[in-house]
Amino acid sequence: MSANAHTAVMTDLEQRIQDGRQLSAPRPRINRIMEDRFYGQKPRVDIQRAVLFTQSMMQTEAYPQVLRTALAIQYMMEHIEVVIQPHELIVGTAGGPGRYCVLYPETRGGQFPRDLPKILKAEGKAGYAMTQAEVDTVLNEVVPYWKGKTSHELYLNMLPRETRRVIYGDEEYATQGLIFDEANNAHTLSWTGSYEKVIREGLESIIRELEEKKAGIEGNLLHNQMDKIYYLDAAILSCKAMITYAHRYADRAEAMAAEESDPVRRAELETIAEICRHVPEHPARNFYEAVQAQWFLQVGYRLENMNGGGVGLGRLDQYLYPLYKAGLEDGTLTEERAMEILECMFIKVGEVVPYQGKSTAGGHEGYTHFEALSLGGLTPDGRDATNPLTYLILRSKKEFPFQYPDVSLRVHANTPDKLLRAAAEVVKVGYGCPKFFNDEEFITHYIAAGVPLHIARDYAACGCCGGRLPDYETYLAAVCNLNITAVLEMAMSDGWVHFGDGKYEKFLDTPIPAGQIQNMDDLMVNLEAAFTFFVRHIMKRTGTLEQSNALKLACPFTSALSEAGRINMKDLHQPCDRDYGLYIDNGAVNVIGIGTLIESLSALDEFVFRGREFTLEQVRQAVNANFEGYEPMRQKLLSAPKFANGDQHALELARRFDAMMQNVIVRHRTMHGGQKHLKFVPVASHVALGGKTIATPNGRRAGVALSEGISPTQGTDENGPITTLNAVAAINSHAHDLTMQRLLNIKLSPAFLEGESGIQNFIQIIRTFVDLKLWHIQFNVVNRETLLAAQKDPDKYRNLVVRVAGYCAYRRRLSTVPSTPACAPNKPSAGGRWGGMSQSAVGTIFNVQRFSLHDGPGMRDLIFLKGCPLRCEWCANPESQHAEPELSCRPSKCIGCRACTAACPTGAAAVAAGGRIQVDRAACRSCFACARACCSGALSRIGEELDARTLVERVMAQHMSWRAEGGVTLSGGEPLAQPDFAAELLQRFREEGVGTALETCGYVPFQAFQKAAPFCQLIFFDLKCMAPEVHRRYTGVDNRRILDNLMALSREFPDLPLRVRTPLIPGVNDGREQLSEIVQFLRRLPSLADYELLPYHNWGEGKYRQLGRSYPLAGLEPPDRGAVRRLNDELRAELGLRPGQE
Repeated sequence: MSANAHTAVMTDLEQRIQDGRQLSAPRPRINRIMEDRFYGQKPRVDIQRAVLFTQSMMQTEAYPQVLRTALAIQYMMEHIEVVIQPHELIVGTAGGPGRYCVLYPETRGGQFPRDLPKILKAEGKAGYAMTQAEVDTVLNEVVPYWKGKTSHELYLNMLPRETRRVIYGDEEYATQGLIFDEANNAHTLSWTGSYEKVIREGLESIIRELEEKKAGIEGNLLHNQMDKIYYLDAAILSCKAMITYAHRYADRAEAMAAEESDPVRRAELETIAEICRHVPEHPARNFYEAVQAQWFLQVGYRLENMNGGGVGLGRLDQYLYPLYKAGLEDGTLTEERAMEILECMFIKVGEVVPYQGKSTAGGHEGYTHFEALSLGGLTPDGRDATNPLTYLILRSKKEFPFQYPDVSLRVHANTPDKLLRAAAEVVKVGYGCPKFFNDEEFITHYIAAGVPLHIARDYAACGCCGGRLPDYETYLAAVCNLNITAVLEMAMSDGWVHFGDGKYEKFLDTPIPAGQIQNMDDLMVNLEAAFTFFVRHIMKRTGTLEQSNALKLACPFTSALSEAGRINMKDLHQPCDRDYGLYIDNGAVNVIGIGTLIESLSALDEFVFRGREFTLEQVRQAVNANFEGYEPMRQKLLSAPKFANGDQHALELARRFDAMMQNVIVRHRTMHGGQKHLKFVPVASHVALGGKTIATPNGRRAGVALSEGISPTQGTDENGPITTLNAVAAINSHAHDLTMQRLLNIKLSPAFLEGESGIQNFIQIIRTFVDLKLWHIQFNVVNRETLLAAQKDPDKYRNLVVRVAGYCAYRRRLSTVPSTPACAPNKPSAGGRWGGMSQSAVGTIFNVQRFSLHDGPGMRDLIFLKGCPLRCEWCANPESQHAEPELSCRPSKCIGCRACTAACPTGAAAVAAGGRIQVDRAACRSCFACARACCSGALSRIGEELDARTLVERVMAQHMSWRAEGGVTLSGGEPLAQPDFAAELLQRFREEGVGTALETCGYVPFQAFQKAAPFCQLIFFDLKCMAPEVHRRYTGVDNRRILDNLMALSREFPDLPLRVRTPLIPGVNDGREQLSEIVQFLRRLPSLADYELLPYHNWGEGKYRQLGRSYPLAGLEPPDRGAVRRLNDELRAELGLRPGQE
């Protein structure tokens, strides 16, 4: 394949972004609506629901909870703003015009004083729009009433003390990195609405049924039935409130029609008025009315409760098909008109943006939506359910690939190739749609739980990768996610674990002391003990939440529409009878980072227990140090066999761990007697939890995202998607029938799907997925260079959509700090200093290293800037020396695909005789086409250019809770070689309240120090030696400027602590006389805080080879570290410093 051919295949989404085009549809109305409401518009935080709900609740404290909620629904439906926006055909909103967030003060209202003012403070950087008056109204009129009354406060007070400590530490809302708790972020985990009965019979039928039930028990009231009267009154009241709401829209449409001058729009408004007068009170008479009725019910669900997984649309192609078919047959409907109506409803779904407070936003990136729309699958009698409406909705998603709602395609052994082909055409567009649910696994799971076959076949997708049985299930408490790597840390460390804001505590006495662990069997014993510890607390947590929700929350409208609620005559927050309400009670232990853990076990087994290259204690020390000083070990660990590539030993370890988890979980039941389950659905908590997790034995550094779902760690699956599918299937031990929701995310190149062969490849993947009885699969179809470009220019790629853990998210909203960003020389913005920081200095970095423990007090983020004026022969970061981007070549990672050779325009990239890549540095023009084409990481670009504002936002977006004494350290290279960029970074971090430090070689104009020092809390200053000729010989420059700068810095900034460091190089500067000269000089410094000898090491030698250079000190042996430590203590004593001071 030629270089041009290699880069020519782009998805429709990539091409749109490249051309600067917005998302569009063939239907002009849809484009006009999108322009008005979406492009360039932030969602508003709408306070109507919070204010109205609170006003009603203030007046009803003497009533039962279910009746209070119904009265609040009635009050909201009667008073919330009625809005009909231009061009729309489907009407109704839970929060005013445009895109909006709804607030639910009854759950987490205590967060509002902390979070809402930050929206105003953040201004342009905020994810939401809100006015000062709105914030004041919430804080003054809403929050005071709910103090002490929210469901979350009750939950926290009911939690056992130790469980609360494990989950929340000393916090009330923000969890600590062990268990990501979503308690009271939503009233329920997820919900798929019941729509078909209302469309077919109208709310009038439900009201009549409820009134008959009430009449049936009022005359013969038993002692335990009074709660049923309250429920029935509340359900009837809430259904009538929805009818009132619809009639208000009919009134508004009639009034607007009377004033409308455009005859076409006037006729549309008159039709809207007629429809709203009829549905949802009465049965829908046509397709348009059915879609409007469906949306009104969605509004009701949203106004009543916050559904964590969004409000599912159910099997839309099934319950709308009869009226769709009838409209086509009688000529009152066309395919184009049907798509226009559906897309108007889809846009209404997209207008609703769940509000995420700071404590949970890390687990919900990209304005998370989960409104699942199910297509295909089986009918209740076992036939393939595909119909013409199925294809129409897929066609709509191809022509107008709007990511809301989230389309889930149910597939099974007899799914027609025609449907899979149509789905492949949609996947190729690049918007991550649809995702695929396997009927062969879902239905089997439901049957095992006691669900009759005909009901199991009628399941609907719900949330990110779950299923629901409309009318047969109750609410579920919001989920919590277990960081499974914490289990491994406790097992390796005698029960000690890092968590939260720099905490390190012992929670468990492991059965086998860490020093006595001899093999994988021993480690598994401790792993089971640690996993059992966490599961026990998850059980307590979930049981507590279910009880507190039952006391504090109610959903009479949702319960009225559910057959389970009507038959039991109970609110769905209350326990229901098993026949209706608990067929599948999937209270679950949700495991995050399983791929990271399995790869860590493989690495430990390979190099500790079997290979004996390292001890377990050495690995433990390395991960605690974030591999600083242990890079050779890290590279070894990274090379361990990977389960994703079919390694049988790694797969056996995975199955063994999976069986252990299932054996622990099977012992537990929910408060209603249902079976607990094991699932792997991170949403985006694998990013948030990874940001708070130390390094792991698979070579992952601290702060890097954990693996996603059941997927392997990103980039480790090297043998293609079929191998990955087989591997994921193989790690399920099937020890018990309780595993579910194993989310799998696979990335495909657009070239893979090109042409007829690409379609056939895709169909084969889906057929294999079905045959292996996997649960779920989703695809990101995107070029690697697009993702890299999006990192570099997020504004240009703000409409890039990626599929993350079961939902689609805009790339612009995903928090990432690249571990090895790519770069270019420092270019200060126009005007030099950034007057008021309206313009931001541009600079070059080559890495952001999280959880550093040796470059300043506490735990720190270490930002490496590119470019250095020195050429120290012992330099451990040669990639930092040149200011311009460089090509790194690691032949050991080459898989021989030859994509790089096809992309290289000069022939510099070539495959050597051994099948591994080599680079002709003389021929290389540093265009990096080979690096963009490389999928294995053998070739990579080192260096990224970006402005200071963007870099600070990236680092802060990680929600990193720095220790009180921790912060950010600028390193390099020489950071002050980019003086404007470095100074602005330091200032911005200080304004964010983050501690700052700087590492410098000192060889810069003193003006650079004057710019940066006012924003530094600490400076590390390298002083190699005092002799100018020695300094020039080994670094390339004289040391006069360095000495002058050190003295001037100490005198001009006497309150700024200086920590002077000398790299101790054998045969260069390790003589006692040379060191005494340094001590004599340092005694003259008024602000010397510490002096440290850094013993020479050769860990950077491999980097020289990657850059095509020779290591100047090859063969030089490092000094004895103990001797260096003792010498350092002697020198510190001479300076009056405490020995061993850190």
